Amino acid sequence: MVTARELDGLEPEFVSDVRDDDHWHSVTPAQGDALRAWMRANSIEPNDVYRIETYTMDCAFARVFAYARTEHGQFVLDCPPDDSEHRPHRGRCSPVKREPYITMLASRPPELAP
Repeated sequence: MVTARELDGLEPEFVSDVRDDDHWHSVTPAQGDALRAWMRANSIEPNDVYRIETYTMDCAFARVFAYARTEHGQFVLDCPPDDSEHRPHRGRCSPVKREPYITMLASRPPELAP
């Protein structure tokens, strides 16, 4: 299995990053649906992913950057302490990111498929 250290210096073949507005403004709804279907077909939960990079060495694989979930499936949030009046956080929480992981791929992303 490929390790994160082996990826240092390699350029990914494909990158999808939710923080990249230029990328997502150019993606059609059909392309977004195809990308999410591809992720699910490769056992990657698209609702958890904020960035994915694909590579090919001896085989196709991805480095997946995802948000953490609890054992009950809820997103883990990093929230500031409540104020003295115990008011809700009002959107000041941030999702906790899990360590990126590497997974083998059964297929390449739709944009890279031959």
